[in-house]
Amino acid sequence: MITEEEEGGTKSRATPVAVLGHSLGEYAGAVTAGALSLETASRMVYVRALILEKKAKAGECMGLMLAVRAPFEVLEAKISSLNLQQNVAVAANNGDNNCVLSGPVTDVRAVAAALGGVYRELSTGMCVACL
Repeated sequence: MITEEEEGGTKSRATPVAVLGHSLGEYAGAVTAGALSLETASRMVYVRALILEKKAKAGECMGLMLAVRAPFEVLEAKISSLNLQQNVAVAANNGDNNCVLSGPVTDVRAVAAALGGVYRELSTGMCVACL
């Protein structure tokens, strides 16, 4: 991806050195980086949605995602101390004190209750990080 920007009356070109994405953004990043065609990425997103829908209807992959104001290390330690590391994971580490937990509803809520911190349930209807 090349962008053009006005700089002192002349145009300069900038080329990114990295493209990042999370969840569906990974597909967008792969297309932007030239690793996937838009058509292939679109098909992959469609198939992913079908798989998630099938798992949700079968009662699989049902869970909870929770945005938590806590450092990654604190969450990992709390999950381990509750012996829930097989069920609950830090699905995203978005920076200092900004993470997302994912797993079965009761287990994720148990971690949140033990933390006693600030958190918000994300309304995904399912544990989309299960793929």
